[in-house]
Amino acid sequence: MEEICFEPDCNTSIPHFHSEMEILYVLSGRIAIIGSGYNYVLEAEDFIVLNPYEHHELYAEAGCHTLSGYISADVFRQSGIGRVFCCSKSAAERTDYLNLIRTRLAMLLKYDTNYSDSQRLYVLSQLFGLLAILKAQFEISGDGSPLVYKDADRMQEVLTYLSVHFSESITMKDVAERVYLSKSHLSREFQKYMGISFSDYLRKIRLNRVAYLLAHSGESITDIALSCGFSNVNTMILNFREEYKETPGTYRKNRNGKFKENSFELKPSREITAFNIRTCMSLLKYAAAEEAARPLDKKQQKKSVVIHTSLLENRGKLSLCHNDTINIGWADSLLNSTLQEVIMRTNKEVGFRYIRFHGILDDSMDVYHEYADGRPWFSFTYLDMVMDEILDLGLKPFFEFGYTPYKLASGNKNVFGTSCINVPNTPENLAKWELLADSVMKHLLERFGYEEVRQWRFSAINGVYISYGVFSAKEYLACYERTYRSVRRFLPEAQFFGFGLDTGFLSLDGTELLERLLDHCIRQDCMPDAFGFQCFGCDYSKVSRARTEDSISVNESGMADEPASVSSDPDILKHEIALCKEVLKKYGLKAVPLYVTEWNSTIWQNDPGNDTCFKAAFIMKNVLENCGDISGIAYTHLTDHSERRVIHSSLYHGGYGMFTYNGIAKAGYYASQFLSMLAQEKGVVVENGEGYLITRSQDCKRIQIVLYHYCHYDMENRISHGISVEEQRTVDRYYGFERKGTKSFHLHLENMPEGTYLKRSFSISREHGSSYDLWMSQGAPDLRGKQQINYLSNVSTFHIYYEPLYITQEGEWIASTVLDEHEVRLILIEKK
Repeated sequence: MEEICFEPDCNTSIPHFHSEMEILYVLSGRIAIIGSGYNYVLEAEDFIVLNPYEHHELYAEAGCHTLSGYISADVFRQSGIGRVFCCSKSAAERTDYLNLIRTRLAMLLKYDTNYSDSQRLYVLSQLFGLLAILKAQFEISGDGSPLVYKDADRMQEVLTYLSVHFSESITMKDVAERVYLSKSHLSREFQKYMGISFSDYLRKIRLNRVAYLLAHSGESITDIALSCGFSNVNTMILNFREEYKETPGTYRKNRNGKFKENSFELKPSREITAFNIRTCMSLLKYAAAEEAARPLDKKQQKKSVVIHTSLLENRGKLSLCHNDTINIGWADSLLNSTLQEVIMRTNKEVGFRYIRFHGILDDSMDVYHEYADGRPWFSFTYLDMVMDEILDLGLKPFFEFGYTPYKLASGNKNVFGTSCINVPNTPENLAKWELLADSVMKHLLERFGYEEVRQWRFSAINGVYISYGVFSAKEYLACYERTYRSVRRFLPEAQFFGFGLDTGFLSLDGTELLERLLDHCIRQDCMPDAFGFQCFGCDYSKVSRARTEDSISVNESGMADEPASVSSDPDILKHEIALCKEVLKKYGLKAVPLYVTEWNSTIWQNDPGNDTCFKAAFIMKNVLENCGDISGIAYTHLTDHSERRVIHSSLYHGGYGMFTYNGIAKAGYYASQFLSMLAQEKGVVVENGEGYLITRSQDCKRIQIVLYHYCHYDMENRISHGISVEEQRTVDRYYGFERKGTKSFHLHLENMPEGTYLKRSFSISREHGSSYDLWMSQGAPDLRGKQQINYLSNVSTFHIYYEPLYITQEGEWIASTVLDEHEVRLILIEKK
């Protein structure tokens, strides 16, 4: 946009000026700025406003990054603003106004990097709002004459002439005559608007060129002095020493090759690179609250979604599978009271059937022991406590025989604390493993009864560790088969799952591993009753598999960065499910149930996007678009407390649970609740498509409409490295997603029964249903005590709006609505 443009990391090699007003914002590091009558050292988030034609010099430390916003002279002619003096270093008492300026500048940057003509008025409102603050609070009192004066073009001509002819023998009189001014008038105007005298400015230009030639040429000091407009070398040396505090010879020796030349008039660029966008997060965070509160100001998608259908349509029964199973992580975490409370709430509001966990045979559960002679003995005390808790919660266990007790592990590869991922592969250890599995099954049946245990699910350890290189396919199959036979021996009708492979590796490596496992199960008659896969939406092609596996547990490895990048494919789950189904069909196993037993948008437990509204639209999209192809899909995990991590970061540190570690629901949880509300209606599908689903009851008296606006990760701008606790509280995390703008839906339903209806609209957005966004709006506080936790939890629920409707005998209902990015809406319409 011509009224304002941005330039990252402006040139600091020469003193300069320009005809625009500049707002210089420090993104990181430190920079010194010297102007007429001031000298400041600016640090991260400091800024200074530079008037048009205001001469200034910049000296940046290594690693310093800045952003300059240039406001055109035409805008000043309209605003009538005079000379201002605004520097965050000298106006600490005006913090609120400084933050308002930061917010306006951040919004302007967001508009500038993703500009459309339809946003022009919004941009101008932000721009003139910024100028209004500067005029009201920071304008210098004086004669009130505007800074952009009638002779601005003439002054620009003077400056341009000097930048070209500085090496010649020129005087103020010569320049004054050129622009048709008297010498005295030019002297006054130059001092007034440049903050420096004509002679001093000419001297600085010449010295700057001397410095450049000293650093980048082999010319003698005498030749350089004469070529830069000095009458003799001694005059140049005296002036140079006064300006740079060292002789030309010393300067050449110390700075050779480090001096950069630039044109005198800065040429701002509209191109902000992806690197600079990430660097700009310290400014863009100020736009987050403003943008959340004004969603209609955002760019709007040009094409609206038009849904025109009849309620008599019947595309089959709605069959949702989101609440079949929930993952809670480690088995012993079930003894945590906060997790127990969360499970009770989830079971009431969402209605899961199974709890899936791992580590039930982990050494922390104290199950496996050996006598001095190597004979095994077992203790089931803690195992029973966990099973009792699950049953008391009204749920059924999804019992995974893993991980391996330390004494039975091959190689003792210790990844997760006391758990060994390796499977036993020596004949002796395999025999002990089978004895352990037999003893567990026998104990479960004796303790909980045949009728109860036959309803449970069982599996071996996930086969994904083959892809990580932790154990081989041969080692895994030996352990899998022994586990399978132990379960079958004691409970022939048990529902046994295999194999826990990651669809991302199957997509990358091919399906040979899955086919090998299937071939073995056919030959050895140990085919599972259902197939479970995991999908974390990852692109594993550019990472070390061993590093990925090691870095999943952040507290053990100390690695804070993303273990594996998310995929650029927003439909990766659908595509990878199709790949698995294709292989199963090839083996004649099309009818065998297929479950996604572990699923998330990322494998990283510190992904900043995990806490945001993105997860609500992510869950809604993937469940609705895939529920017809699978029997169940289990989100990983229920809470951020599900993995053994030292909680050393902020409350919203990017954990991929539906709840924070202290039990506050995130936006993703409410999406699951919406799905359960939808499932309760037991409707048939009327219409579905990208971003929407419409169902109804058999008599058409109840209508359910789901709308969602999914925006995938922005692969260039997303945060893929660990960020500090302070950044977790300040960074605008939504900048890591595609900026699609608001999405309009136009609904036209026909053949509705005549009568009065009640319409209930439930929505999840950055304003409602996102505890993270509410926490940010409160200043990202440390929550101390139950009272603060309960308050945030209670006030961050989804929004509900009630509206009566009357449908005439024509039976038509027409409505339009707009969804913000990542917003999810559930509309329930019921005839009274």
